[in-house]
Amino acid sequence: FFDLKAVLKSEAVEISTGLLQRNEYRIPKNKIQYIQWETNPLRKLSGYESATIKPSNSVGEVANKQAIEIPALRINESSYLATGVFPGAQKPESFIKGDPWAYARLYAIFGVIISTPLAGILYWQYSYPGLAILLLVALFAAYGYRYGQTVRIHYDENHVYILRGWLFPKRVILPSYKTQALKLSQNIILKRRKLGHLTFYTAAGSKTVRFLNKSEALEVYNSLIYSVEKYEGSWM
Repeated sequence: FFDLKAVLKSEAVEISTGLLQRNEYRIPKNKIQYIQWETNPLRKLSGYESATIKPSNSVGEVANKQAIEIPALRINESSYLATGVFPGAQKPESFIKGDPWAYARLYAIFGVIISTPLAGILYWQYSYPGLAILLLVALFAAYGYRYGQTVRIHYDENHVYILRGWLFPKRVILPSYKTQALKLSQNIILKRRKLGHLTFYTAAGSKTVRFLNKSEALEVYNSLIYSVEKYEGSWM
């Protein structure tokens, strides 16, 4: 990121960076499919976040294989980038939430897989006190529940905001009309719990939001399909 320059122009975002090898990108705004912001505890403490711009495949294979990233943006700069690329972008009022208990169960399974072999080894070495490692299962489940509380999809006829993450929060802004396809999927276990996974397909890749209430996810599915069908502007 040596001497990184990111310039938001009327028709494109221009980025240049690098020391030994200078890389330059010019991404037309109408080719940008979505923008993803990420942060972590240290960045949040400093008031920064990083943005990754995802253009369509038509921009070029090389550009899409690399992360076109703008690091260390202030919050006001992130807002300027969002509204500059997607005019009128703001978080819609309508939203659906992920099921935190489903995430807690999933992370508890991960905890069992990780802690069980360790518990066996420690039990062999230290007898019953070694089984205390199984407390990791509860910690994993608690983390999963907290993560699940952050999972949301805000949507309207203009934009989709995907939010998730606790320690490492992420958010994605996607214009509704750039959704090329949607998939609402279930397996046997999810059917019993009336949950489903919703996948958004764009020209720059896909984004999946897991463990949503089936009826609410279906409402998002139908609403966005209707928004795409009635959109009369240019797609690219």
